[in-house]
Amino acid sequence: MFSSRYLPAYTAVLLIAGCGSTSTSGTAVKSSTTTNGRSGQATASAPAASSPVPKVIGDTEEAALAVLKKAGFKVPRVMQMASNAPVGTVLSQDPAPGKMAARGSTVSLTVSG
Repeated sequence: MFSSRYLPAYTAVLLIAGCGSTSTSGTAVKSSTTTNGRSGQATASAPAASSPVPKVIGDTEEAALAVLKKAGFKVPRVMQMASNAPVGTVLSQDPAPGKMAARGSTVSLTVSG
């Protein structure tokens, strides 16, 4: 056990699954601690919702952007690559179609140019 004289007045608390008041269901967890007579709380919030990344390979860039935006993903940059496919056709995407990703995360596209 640590002596409180070595701890600052406010100490960060790390919650580790399986130790104390933690949850594996993704719900918020609160833990109280007392240091030098002062109490504080640490809260772990639920992780961001995940969903499968839609398949947009073969779609036009415009259609792909609309599908990804509707699914909750961001596409900040589109790379262009020489190809035999019609100009503006999505050639690849990362993450791959069907892979689980947090909503609001980035999907990179490469389109024919």
